Amino acid sequence: MGCQDENSVTSLFVDRIDNQVIEEIIMHFDNTKIVLENEVPSEIMLNKPNQESLSLIRSGHINHNKKSIGTISKSKYEWKPQKSYKIIPEFIEKYEDMEFDKVLAYLKNTSKGPIISLSLYNWTLKDSLKDTSAIRYFTHKCKNTYIWVDDSNIVSTIQLEVH
Repeated sequence: MGCQDENSVTSLFVDRIDNQVIEEIIMHFDNTKIVLENEVPSEIMLNKPNQESLSLIRSGHINHNKKSIGTISKSKYEWKPQKSYKIIPEFIEKYEDMEFDKVLAYLKNTSKGPIISLSLYNWTLKDSLKDTSAIRYFTHKCKNTYIWVDDSNIVSTIQLEVH
């Protein structure tokens, strides 16, 4: 999320910083700021993912859900009018992924509210989208799942309402 643009920042809201956060998140960014409230960490601001981590993601040796969400794009975002569509779980086959459950827990910390929005790349609105592991996973793990689609049927965002 933090590499969509040279100046984009991803925030992770925390109440402590443990070794797992350092090893699995912080070490993958060249620019990290920690916000303290009353000398206790409350937010980690991440910017400029390091090139080795980006190479690992691009190599394809990653979790199915991470692959399904999309690859990193250096193209500039162009705003277009969009519509949101709610994904109805009854029409989607459930997909379990215990490894990605840990990622979802961290994603929940990227927002102080119940809504998480993830930018997507290379997604097009078509029937086969319902078979992607990300749609199958999020639709059943989240209270509500929406996709945002422009008039060219390009899906730009998946919006998750978490429990």
